[in-house]
Amino acid sequence: GESFGARQQLDVTYGADLYLTRPDTEGDINGQYEDDDNVNEFGVYAQAEYIINDQFELLGALRADKSSLLDDPVFSPRAALLYKPDPNHTWRATYNRAFSMPTTLNYFLDINGGLASGGAGQLGYYLRAQGSGKDGFSFMNDQGGIAGVRSSFTPEALGGPGQLLPLSAEALWPLMVGFLLQTQQISPQQAALLGQLPIGLVGLNLLDANTGLISPAAGAVIPDTPPLRESTTNTFEIGYQGNFQGRLAIAADVYYTKRENFTSPLLARNPLVLFDGQQLGALLVQAGLPAQDAAALATAVGGVPVGVVSSEDVISPTADIVASYINFGELDYFGADLAVQARLTDHWTFGTSMSWIQDDFFLVDSDTDTEVEDFTEIEDLNDVVGLNAPDFKWSVDVGYTNAGFSASARGRYSSEFSVNSADFVGVGCLPLSNELRGALEASGLRNCVEAYTVFDLGLGYEIAGTGTEILLDVTNVFDVGYETFVGVPEIGRLAILQVRKTF
Repeated sequence: GESFGARQQLDVTYGADLYLTRPDTEGDINGQYEDDDNVNEFGVYAQAEYIINDQFELLGALRADKSSLLDDPVFSPRAALLYKPDPNHTWRATYNRAFSMPTTLNYFLDINGGLASGGAGQLGYYLRAQGSGKDGFSFMNDQGGIAGVRSSFTPEALGGPGQLLPLSAEALWPLMVGFLLQTQQISPQQAALLGQLPIGLVGLNLLDANTGLISPAAGAVIPDTPPLRESTTNTFEIGYQGNFQGRLAIAADVYYTKRENFTSPLLARNPLVLFDGQQLGALLVQAGLPAQDAAALATAVGGVPVGVVSSEDVISPTADIVASYINFGELDYFGADLAVQARLTDHWTFGTSMSWIQDDFFLVDSDTDTEVEDFTEIEDLNDVVGLNAPDFKWSVDVGYTNAGFSASARGRYSSEFSVNSADFVGVGCLPLSNELRGALEASGLRNCVEAYTVFDLGLGYEIAGTGTEILLDVTNVFDVGYETFVGVPEIGRLAILQVRKTF
């Protein structure tokens, strides 16, 4: 850094950094990307601090970064105006544009997540987490059609579940008949009859693995998963920090944030394939089955995924529902933070802190890359962006110290919040459209993470002249069972006893 001038001082800091990332997972985590997952990142930066007078100070900064995963460099400016009426009080107004690169896992993760949840897993379909890679991947072919299907019903003699098959009723029907025969839902005689049906007259449907919504496969377009881009965050903030005679400290700020191209959680990208039960029932009646038997068989078949859309971009020996990361469009929100710490007497302290954000979920139409306000416009759970954290948190603590003894009590509150992250989905508290709620309920709708209030206690004693402390911390004193995320075990009371020695 360099300084210029006497009273009106200008300090400049500049530098450069280089990050070389070389993952080595031996194929266990990065799978097909193992030999193509190196990342080089280079950045330069400069910051200038200008003291206008005893009360005002101006800060400005700019950095430029270039990643081997991006075509263009990324620029991040920052500006701040500080007002200090006296040394114990500071007001600030800041603008900051920051960017974050997706992690190497976002790009190069390629791992089998085990059997999918629910009925799909019981039928042998797996969940695969696959990053976008440097070039992205697609489930469509060059002619604008769906590239293919993998089925958990494909016998090893025909290539097994990893065999890529065409999306056609003729190719998939023998697999369905074999499944029905193997599970003893039909007799060998019925299997022979079903094998002779002109099955090309029956259409195929697609089942969205996220929402449970069903749509025709004919003419369907499965969105590509493009290579990820950097996520940018523009934030405007007004803040205050003050100290009142060493007895009271206050820090507060309010901010507005606009995020663009943020990286989503893991989201299922390819639908399951079903036979159209209604068309199949009509064909079975034409083939001579009694109407009641035809309806029962058609209903059973129409609810069983015969395959999952796939392509050569998914390298796997199993039939996989692929979950990946994508960039959404943009969203904005307000937030505020407050922290107060007071020394009431020489022995007693009091503190409280609060954090608030405008909402715990956002609606983004991924087709138009715009934020929307009305759930009736949302048909796909992928467009429900979860903060996956509470929109309001509050804590209060009281402390006491005297003659080597210390004690503290703290209360913590966390508001209810929704979760939408890969296979962990809890959105039951949201005002979903009737169509979306019905589809989710059919596949097992889970509620949001419920609000909770817990209390913690701490005790400590320092043995004079020995440098030895005995500490006892008890969290969730009243053993209130609460969850911090969807699908995780409840947290009960936890007590930790420590003996600490300082030499």
